[in-house]
Amino acid sequence: MWSCGWGVFGQLGHGDTADKLVLMIVGVEGFRGAQIVMLAAGGAHGVALGAAGREWTWGYGKDGQLGHNNEENRLVPTLLAGEALGEAAAVLVVAGRLELWVWGDGNLGQLGLGDKANRLSPTLVEAEAAFWGSPVLTEVCSHFHTLAVTKDVALWTFGMGDHGALGHNDYITRLLPGRIEAQHFGDVNIVSVACGVWHSAAVTEEGILQW
Repeated sequence: MWSCGWGVFGQLGHGDTADKLVLMIVGVEGFRGAQIVMLAAGGAHGVALGAAGREWTWGYGKDGQLGHNNEENRLVPTLLAGEALGEAAAVLVVAGRLELWVWGDGNLGQLGLGDKANRLSPTLVEAEAAFWGSPVLTEVCSHFHTLAVTKDVALWTFGMGDHGALGHNDYITRLLPGRIEAQHFGDVNIVSVACGVWHSAAVTEEGILQW
């Protein structure tokens, strides 16, 4: 893994808070010999996924987004405890066993847990209650809202609704996942989603981009 840029909270993973003007390799000792297969970067923290389904986090931790059950910053990649995800092997940076686990800043409902509380360690979003019993296939996060696609190929959104970012034809903030019916996409299934700070996008199984 290589990183560069702003490092004030240790989000580059080099063991310090210095900016790096060129790409620099991150020490491999913290990964315990694991092969890293996926990376994700937040505004001031990072997450790495190993081939065996283990996760490492580092950087800014004040809102609990590192998942170590505290609010400490981490200057180097730090392995999440195995019990944090119920011993599940993660398949995406934020999901394991087709379950959705969330943590960090929840003040706008973007964790989908029905409240505005932060979570300092991974917390399961129950599929039975939140997604009509369908497992989550993939999920993406913005600063203020979240999008999830379930196994029944439905799109769910939650968090701040300003600027219509949730896609429900209103500006309402939702503390729990809200389903967007397929009719809004011409009755075509959604296979991929993405979101920016105040907007969202989805790709259908026919390869059509929807904004």
